[in-house]
Parts: sequence; structure tokens; C-alpha cells
Amino acid sequence: SVLDKKGFICSSYNKLNITDIGSERSTKGDTSNCCVAYGYGYSVVQKHYSGFSDNYYEYIVFDPNGKKLYSFTTEDDEEIKVTHLGQGVFCFKNKGTFFCQGKKWTEYQTSNEFPSNAEMVYYNTEYGEDDNGNDTLEILFLTPKGEKISTGKLSREEYGWDSQATNVFNNIAVIYNYEYDNVFSYNVKEKTFKKLNDDTYYNQMSEDTEFILSGECIVANMKGEDDGKYYAVFNKNMDILVTPVKYTSQIDVYDNRIIVDFDSVYDLYDNFIFSFSENECEADAWCRLNDGVIFVPKENTNNDEKEYVLFDNNGKKVFESNEIDSLSAKEIIV
Repeated sequence: SVLDKKGFICSSYNKLNITDIGSERSTKGDTSNCCVAYGYGYSVVQKHYSGFSDNYYEYIVFDPNGKKLYSFTTEDDEEIKVTHLGQGVFCFKNKGTFFCQGKKWTEYQTSNEFPSNAEMVYYNTEYGEDDNGNDTLEILFLTPKGEKISTGKLSREEYGWDSQATNVFNNIAVIYNYEYDNVFSYNVKEKTFKKLNDDTYYNQMSEDTEFILSGECIVANMKGEDDGKYYAVFNKNMDILVTPVKYTSQIDVYDNRIIVDFDSVYDLYDNFIFSFSENECEADAWCRLNDGVIFVPKENTNNDEKEYVLFDNNGKKVFESNEIDSLSAKEIIV
């Protein structure tokens, strides 16, 4: 079922229960009309037509209110794997991609996910030559409406021989090559580039380096000369804002916050905000800030009966799970 924010059901579909045990696969439910992928309020329904003269599948994409946006049928009896990539973008394996927001079907495909706050995702790098025979590269981005956006042809000598890019957030992407001797921020709206000129930082970057864009900042992890893990923060012009900070296991960056080692929460300027442990909670890889809030389980709670605390990104408790009263709910959906 698809619900709106007030708890009303907008549309409902059949859902299959598929169990794989070794080489055996069992399916329970209505296989003639079932939901095979969903997300962002959109749903993809698969219908199986089987009879004496027909044996094929139909795939129908619905909006949150159950209105049909697109459909097609297969030419054979093979099922198609359907994946929701985010923001209403559905990939139909070996067939194409449907972009719900643009109501657009394309033959091309991408496996890149569309994060909820990304304006575009990195699609591909194409190589060629300019009119003078010089080697060029072209970075292509993809919008949630299915539009391809290009940087235009760039010199491979200047921008890197094997360059790729991050997704676009707040009109900014990072373009980098595998050797990390050319790192640029790219403003998609203004079509301008800013290079990271300080080799102190890109000399310490490696294949494990990840650029994470949040707000007006770019967070990059790298290795120190002591083999330790560090992260640094740059502005959108690739100027250093926070010099390398050491951490132990992992950093996660969401909603203008950096969660260090699943516990300490900092802003993007290295100011400590709060920690989960000081609130008798313990985060894990599943705990993510989203729209300014994060669910974190309490310490030493049973897996079957976990208690959670909802924090805002300043560390204030919004409520605890044992405070939720379902008596006034319009409908309980299991």
C-alpha cells in the first residue's frame, strides 16, 4: 500500500512472497497481477498472461494514486528484473529505464542509484577528439527526469586520462581521475571548474577515497603517512575548510553532519554536536540521518524488542519508541 503523510491509503497492489531454498523456489500470492518494484510513491506491477495461444508478461508503472504512467509487454515468457534506483527511476534489465518524474522511457540503462537529494547522478565518461585531433573526455550526468547533461568536451591532458565524477548536489560535482593528480569541483549551473591545487591532500588519496557532498561542502577520506584513516573538508571551490581529522573505523555524512565511528556527531566545520553513547544509544551502519532526524537503538536491547530513540541533527530527543501510541491510528497495516 502507498500512504500519504496523513496516513491515508492512496493505492494498493498484490505483493508476492518468494522463498529460495537451495535450488527450489516457491511463490505465494497472485502471480497474474503483482507489485515487483516500488519506491518514491511509484509502483511497478507485473501481469502474467498465460493460455493456449499466449504466454507473456505486461509491466505497468503507476503513480502514487494508482494512475497508469507507462506500460509495455514482453515478446516472450521471460520475466524481467525490475529495480527502483530512487526518485521514481525504474530499471528494467536488458530493456530500458522509465523516469516517472519526466514520464520518459529510454532504451539506455544505468545501475547508479538516485539519492533523494541528488539533482543529477554521474552517468558515463565518453572519450573522443576535438577538431585539432587532441584527446578529449566528456562527463555525462543524468537527471531524475531522464535528461542527459554534459560538461562538454574537456582536454584529457588537463582533466585526467581516466576521469569520472560524483553525483550532483547543490549544483556541484567532483571530477577526479584514478591517479588523483587531477581533482576538480564542477558547478553544473555555471559550467565552471575549480581545481584542488594543494598536493598535500591529493597525494594521500587512493582507490579508497570517496568524495561526499553535503550542503556547501565536500568531505574526502584519505590515508595519512602513518597509515591511519583521516577525513578533510573542502568548500565548493576546493579550498580546505577542515584539515585532516583522524578516525578509527568509518565516517558517514548526512544532512550537514559527520557521524564518526558510529558515535560522535560533528558539523561540517569540525564542531562537536553530540554522541549517541552519551545518550545510552548505539548506532550501526543502518542508522542514517534523513531530513534532519535519525533513529538509533538503545544500548543492550533485545533484537526482537528493540527500543529506539529519534534524535534531530542537533542531538535533541524528538521521542522514544516506547512513547508511540497507536490507539489513535486510522489503520494498522502489517
